[in-house]
Amino acid sequence: MEKNMCSAGNTGWRKRSDFVIIKDNINFNGLAILKSFIEEGKARNVAIHLILSEYEVTNFDLSPNIVIHKYFPDPWRLLTINDDQKNFELMVDNIFNQSLTSGGPVLILIDSIASILNYVDLHTFCSCIRKLTTANNKDIPVAQVVTLLHSELLPEDSKEFKHLNYIATTQINLRLEPDKRTMLDLVYRQLNGKFQKETYSCQYNSTKELQYEIIKDPPKNKKPESDNILVKTTFKLTLEEKEKESRRQVILPYIKTSNKESKGRIYYEPDANDDWDDEDPDDDLEI
Repeated sequence: MEKNMCSAGNTGWRKRSDFVIIKDNINFNGLAILKSFIEEGKARNVAIHLILSEYEVTNFDLSPNIVIHKYFPDPWRLLTINDDQKNFELMVDNIFNQSLTSGGPVLILIDSIASILNYVDLHTFCSCIRKLTTANNKDIPVAQVVTLLHSELLPEDSKEFKHLNYIATTQINLRLEPDKRTMLDLVYRQLNGKFQKETYSCQYNSTKELQYEIIKDPPKNKKPESDNILVKTTFKLTLEEKEKESRRQVILPYIKTSNKESKGRIYYEPDANDDWDDEDPDDDLEI
């Protein structure tokens, strides 16, 4: 297994992608992966918009180029503004307009899709994502949306989960191995429609920086499955060379051999019941 260490700021899997979904679970929280995107954006000095619907601001290391947008719905209608879905659309419009004025790359992060989908329907949410990402071909130079998706809150057989998987250009699946290693499976959809898959091992270094090790399986030199079956049997299925030679020397009873050259002749041995009377060839039919 080949491993190459790389830090969060220069990971090979951080490729250009319009819509990135980080799928975490109860065993592996994806907040650290989301933060690594933020740190990379800060290093590149891009405009960062952070939409918070689950985590507090204190969970993040802020900087002047980060704009916070809080989306905490009001299910009890205690506030004067109670249109949660409309509020989300207005928030996206605000981010879009600010992105136009930035004149440079824009990074948009959402801390929880599941929390937003409790108050915003799937069609509206996807339309907002599309508005931000399709602007890449218009006014915004580079707009990338990175989101967290809690797998336990959106089952894999739900229409929301399937649709989000379909529109995502990069999927980052987090899992915990039985030996407690944290693994990252990347599925990246290229421009030609093909998928590129990679696997990484994640860990923190001494400075609390999240690092990744790309894992590449060595070439497989397995024997054919039939050979493996022969090894596992309790009785002998193969012949040794001496036994093969003895088998080749056995003369089978239905094979006629001749020392003379036949030169293409066809030999026929008549049977005892053959009728060679040419006068009445059909007399053996007892008509």
